Amino acid sequence: MSAPLRTSKGFLRYSFSIVRVVSMQKRGCRNARRRHGSHHLFHERPHNYEGALAQAAPDDRGALIVLAPPTFALDRTLLPEFALRHRMISVFYNRQYVDVGGLFSYGVSFTETFRRAAYYVDRIARGEKPSELPIEAPTKYELVINLKTAKALGITMPTSLLLLANEAIE
Repeated sequence: MSAPLRTSKGFLRYSFSIVRVVSMQKRGCRNARRRHGSHHLFHERPHNYEGALAQAAPDDRGALIVLAPPTFALDRTLLPEFALRHRMISVFYNRQYVDVGGLFSYGVSFTETFRRAAYYVDRIARGEKPSELPIEAPTKYELVINLKTAKALGITMPTSLLLLANEAIE
């Protein structure tokens, strides 16, 4: 028997960050909080995820949504293990977390981003002025699903979601 996907009301993020993207994430979290009654779970380093989880009501512990601050990269293997240990759906911004046990990720393709960066380095090396080069936004995004983790959580991924995935890890 498989459990249906369910939503949670908790977002895990650091209470500090210098990443500009965080302001957009804060706005998105505030909007989600207004619409769905969600709240943030704050914690400080090092690795006080248990303390952050203890702040949430038991009904709000169904999912771990890790937003993009690179400070979470330090816990790339710890966070998926933490989520699985607590039987939480885990959503990440980067496929590296899914490779080590996270449920799924949706985010910018870093391979494509670095390829485009090399293109810009080449243009600068050939004498173009960096100030004259156009700014590019990412154009390729990846959805990666870990079916082994889904099975461990008793979740059957919908076929429609699997068809959209760039990769399904078995």
